[in-house]
Amino acid sequence: QYYLDFVGTIHPSTGTAQFKVNGDLWIDFTGNTRASSDFFSPANAWDEFAMGHANGLNVTWGFDDLYVIDGDASDATNDIVAAMGDIQVSWRAPTQDDLRGWVPLTGVQHYAMVDEVPPDDDTTYNYTAVANAVDTFGMQAAPIVGVNIVAVQVIYSRRRLPDGITSTRPVWRVGGTNYTRAAMGDATSYTFHRGIWTKNPDTLGVISEATWNSGSSVGYEKVT
Repeated sequence: QYYLDFVGTIHPSTGTAQFKVNGDLWIDFTGNTRASSDFFSPANAWDEFAMGHANGLNVTWGFDDLYVIDGDASDATNDIVAAMGDIQVSWRAPTQDDLRGWVPLTGVQHYAMVDEVPPDDDTTYNYTAVANAVDTFGMQAAPIVGVNIVAVQVIYSRRRLPDGITSTRPVWRVGGTNYTRAAMGDATSYTFHRGIWTKNPDTLGVISEATWNSGSSVGYEKVT
């Protein structure tokens, strides 16, 4: 297994590109990383990062624990701007209800309608037509014992009925307060919405294991 680090700055003359393997610097380039001096041409902007080229050979590339960071530190609760090295990215599933503002398709347990990985779409779900209704859930414990958490990303799968326009947003409830990310419009087919925090929004400090395991819950809010 190898850990790969790629860091780049887009610029037609003073751009940079660094590539590391297990912390060792393999590529260190300075120059044109945009392929054009036109800053405003979408055709010359980066829109993908390709992995797995093997000169046409029939090979399989497996990779996971992928994270992408930009240079925007304006949000005090999401301010990581540099590569973090070899870290683990894990998913956690809901295990219990906290806030119950939506309506479960069946039964009374809201978390049981949304704890499938991958989501089962129309088989089990929670629903609502009430603006500002919130569901949040206690989650499985942090995957590594005894360390702080680098970031929390709240992800949920959502769709709307064809005859209306709706929006929802991710919620992380910490210390009895709901912290949210920007609202996103819901499509008529299931799509993932997500929001990321790299600091505890209640304290602007590190995200401790205890905060995740017993001091918070995550979910979603209907905005419109």
